Amino acid sequence: MSDLLRVSGIASGIDTVGLIEQLMAVERRPAVLMERQKLKLDWKKELWGEINTRLLSVKTALAPLLDRTKLLAKSATSSNESVLTAEASSTAATGTYKITVSRLATATVVTSGAGAAGLGLGRAVDTAQPVVSTASRFGTPVTAGTFTIAGVTITLDADDFLGNGTGGANDLIQKVNDALAAAGKSTITMRYDSATDKLTVTDTAGGPIEMGAVGDTSNFLSAAGLLAAPLTVSQDGTTSRTSTFHLGHVNPNQLLKDANFATAITDSGGGTTGTGSFKINGVEITFDLSNDTLNTVITRINNSAAGVVASYDAVQDRLILTAKTTGSLSITREDVAGTFLAATDLLAGATLTAGQNAEFTIEGLNGGNPLYSTSNDVTDVISGVTLHLRKADPLNPVTLTIGQDTQAVKDAIKAWVNAYNEAINLINTRLQEKTISNKKWEDMTDAERKQGLLRGDWALAQLKNDLVRRVTDVVEGLPSGFNQLALIGIKLSSDTGASAGNLTIDEAALDAALRDNPEKVADLFFRDADYDNIVDSGEVGVAVRVDALLKSLTDPSTVSVGGTSVKNGLIPRQQDVLTTQIEDLEERIERFDAWLQQREAYLVRQFTAMEQFIGLMQQQSSWLAAQTASLMGTFTSK
Repeated sequence: MSDLLRVSGIASGIDTVGLIEQLMAVERRPAVLMERQKLKLDWKKELWGEINTRLLSVKTALAPLLDRTKLLAKSATSSNESVLTAEASSTAATGTYKITVSRLATATVVTSGAGAAGLGLGRAVDTAQPVVSTASRFGTPVTAGTFTIAGVTITLDADDFLGNGTGGANDLIQKVNDALAAAGKSTITMRYDSATDKLTVTDTAGGPIEMGAVGDTSNFLSAAGLLAAPLTVSQDGTTSRTSTFHLGHVNPNQLLKDANFATAITDSGGGTTGTGSFKINGVEITFDLSNDTLNTVITRINNSAAGVVASYDAVQDRLILTAKTTGSLSITREDVAGTFLAATDLLAGATLTAGQNAEFTIEGLNGGNPLYSTSNDVTDVISGVTLHLRKADPLNPVTLTIGQDTQAVKDAIKAWVNAYNEAINLINTRLQEKTISNKKWEDMTDAERKQGLLRGDWALAQLKNDLVRRVTDVVEGLPSGFNQLALIGIKLSSDTGASAGNLTIDEAALDAALRDNPEKVADLFFRDADYDNIVDSGEVGVAVRVDALLKSLTDPSTVSVGGTSVKNGLIPRQQDVLTTQIEDLEERIERFDAWLQQREAYLVRQFTAMEQFIGLMQQQSSWLAAQTASLMGTFTSK
């Protein structure tokens, strides 16, 4: 309000600020009504959105009933799932089969040979070189420090070599045996076998030979394969623990040129530091001796299209190639540039174990003779059925039953009916709820103010009637007895109140229809004449026509009509109309607010002028009074 009237009625004594506020409150009444109308339109749009969401739920629940593979779903039940499981498509014929699994399909495996040293990919350790140096050729690098055998601590120094028990103070084996003897455990001794490149610790007294202690600082026992070595007992009671792998195995995490291969891998030029390549099943794999480790090359093989899984067996010190597919298939191998495959003994010295085809019999098929498959997943024997062979059990046939999966179809139907009923109940509520008239607007909650906004709405009532009719009417072109939902136990509720238009399910009748006439039930929902699982022109069914209606009600896409973009769906169109009305109201409110500001300014000016005029009159009156008093005083004095 104008600063002129911050002090109200100075001249007139009238509360002009309060008076203007009261006048403006009267003037603002239409704006308040428009704001309320805008709120009602917003809420009406929101209520339509709620109905749209509920109808979309009906459409989602309807989807399985438009899918013939789900409407005619089959179940496959095995009497022994540890031996055989199966899956049946909707095209599978129902029936029972006796299946005997005699042999599973296995994959072809290529295992590298014994290598140049006869130990695997690596070579034997050098017992005369310091154990902690690379010259010792330990496959796992060894650190100096302490390790414990049978409770006796031994110190591994930087210049200790493995030795053979006769090499003096730096002979590690002699150091171990001397320490054990000094501790009163002379029955326990360590020795090295050059033929196997392994260490053995023996106790002639038959003790448990404990390995390692919490305080050990050297990894010698684990690097030598002794820490987790099993205890063996001989006939005379002697116990022993022997390395679980040979000491000079290759190091798969070390660069290829330094990985301790018994036969050095050469590159494309015959050197030992460059690059090369080889082929597996015709797929070329590269390697770099100065930048790749064995694990790097293994990963490269596994990520390629060679169709094999490569792995390194640390216990046997072998490289293994296993076909990704089962069956008696070969794995071809050739060096292209360099000698990777030859050096890893995957060529002439390798062992190829050919995979086997699965063998099984199905009573009544192939005259009872064996059937074979390169895979344990068999899809070409029983039409529409995929067998999964899990375990060979040639003495015990498995009974496989292919039946109609009525429960899955019934669950889909019930889910759709529930979604439909929820939508109908919401529509009924909106059509029937009354506007609250016994409370003032200011005393109501928003939920109470929203109530009754769609009561008796013609478009909503028509929507409900169309939906009920599409669900319950006869489907033309279908045989009598299966051309209406009521005939398979899905009937319209007799309730005329809040649940009017609901569906009820007679489960016994529905079960019987699904069991005895699954094809006809499927046709009632979707008669797919060309079996392409796509609704084509002329194809009928309850699900088809309800889905079409729901699309016409909820479709948010637009079409141009006379140059104007219009929503295809009834509800989105209805919401657009409400949006337009809301925008119109917002413009009217904005214009009215501008007028109110002008009106208030006018009243301020008017009352300000009045105050100024009254003030002037008061000044003149005071002057006249003063003049009169002065004249009267003059006359009196004379």
